[in-house]
Amino acid sequence: MDSETSENRGKLNTSLHVADAEDGERGKALHAALEREEALRTIINNSQVVVFLWKNEEKWPAEFVSENVVNFGYTVEDFISGRVL
Repeated sequence: MDSETSENRGKLNTSLHVADAEDGERGKALHAALEREEALRTIINNSQVVVFLWKNEEKWPAEFVSENVVNFGYTVEDFISGRVL
């Protein structure tokens, strides 16, 4: 899964959740949470920090890698696929 696929999937999931949310407090809370997530994603992707989420399995496969890993010469797919450990 490349970063574009991951990003598109996230936007699709976000759209579905927002579309399914009830009006009122639940919808407002969801909207606020999504805005915070986007702000954090922007901060991380514009920094020198790379975020990894590793699975607790043999060889510790990466489940998530922030897109700014490209600043260090790697792609998200390098880690998700296991080419880089």
